[in-house]
Amino acid sequence: MSEAEPIDDAEPVSLLGPAKRVLLGAGSPSRLKPRRRAGRPVCLPELKLDGIIAEGGREGEMVKVWNRLSMTSDAPHFHLILENLDKTLAGASQSAGIETRGLADANLALLVIHADHTAELWSDNLPVTMDIVLLRSVEKGEAVFHHDIGDIRAVNIGGPRLLADDKVLCVMREGWRFGFYMNLTQQFDPAEMARTLAALIRRMRYARIYNAVQQPAVFDRLVEAGWFPFAEIVSREFPSIMGAVDAGWTLDDVNKEILKAFDEPRLDRMLERWTPRPHFADAAPLLRAAIAAYKREDPVSVLKIVLTEIEGVLRRAYKAETGQSARLKRLLAFVHETAVKKTGAPDTLLLPERFTDYLRDYVFAEFDPDAGGGLAGSRHAVGHGAAAADSYTQVRALQALLTLDQLALAT
Repeated sequence: MSEAEPIDDAEPVSLLGPAKRVLLGAGSPSRLKPRRRAGRPVCLPELKLDGIIAEGGREGEMVKVWNRLSMTSDAPHFHLILENLDKTLAGASQSAGIETRGLADANLALLVIHADHTAELWSDNLPVTMDIVLLRSVEKGEAVFHHDIGDIRAVNIGGPRLLADDKVLCVMREGWRFGFYMNLTQQFDPAEMARTLAALIRRMRYARIYNAVQQPAVFDRLVEAGWFPFAEIVSREFPSIMGAVDAGWTLDDVNKEILKAFDEPRLDRMLERWTPRPHFADAAPLLRAAIAAYKREDPVSVLKIVLTEIEGVLRRAYKAETGQSARLKRLLAFVHETAVKKTGAPDTLLLPERFTDYLRDYVFAEFDPDAGGGLAGSRHAVGHGAAAADSYTQVRALQALLTLDQLALAT
């Protein structure tokens, strides 16, 4: 029996519904406390499940079998697989004379099959914790909301004691989507499951954003306007940006509303994220000056400071890591590598690959200084004094600050 590649054209989660409050424990990344105590499972005396057929075949033919899977309900085979699993579970329950809820009826279902073929089915009665990256400082017991979350690194399900030779299946619901995790290898790794569930959560909860950045035409329109799903705006202002882009509208009205949303406390919180990081420390006085300039609506000063300091931050981070200097191309590759290493996955909410594209194609976009007419969002245009005067806008200044903020989270 071979292990197949997982189906992973998924999309993102939240076991926290919109505007629901959760309690926060200590630590960084922070861990959300369980919302409920573990209940009791439905125990099945026998359930045998070794894999799921990945392709059709006739008797006597070799076929592929999945024994590990991770997907959302957007994947092509999701519904077929879950319907068949539900039938298998119903058959085992009926044979044992036990009544169980179907997988589709649960917001969170966990099926554990032990090595002796006994099984436990847990439905909506398990504690769940999330390891998250916060965008602001908090105190224990304080309410946390979606817009406070910069990334989701792990989702841990408590309750049953899972053993290394257990087979584990999990179905979770987020809005109108489901996520599915399966490991039938009898080589269960709780850390791997936690990371995979976090990936499902992200892809279900933030499906629209993942879809947008994967479509070149849409992503190019965003970059052309200077926008990116920065962590600071991904849950708040970015949906409005996407709505305008999808509709083919100008972003003038949306930009005005975004500028209003960045009041003094929010800007100060961003600055608080930057200054403790070693590669930002040397530039702290300049960064404070940039924030002060933004507050007094002086975009020229903001852009002149921030677009040059971005490269300085990258160089200091690279030298601290490698002890060497590097050209810009290598520095941009370093951003991607560091973000993946730091977050533990290439598809976290920081979107490291696409953020590197944004840096290359917008912030460090190449241009001919002799031709002039560059935009103030480009470090090279600003550095060479070739950016058009009317392109020094408060919106571009904010985009530069958000770029610096994203670097603080990614490096």
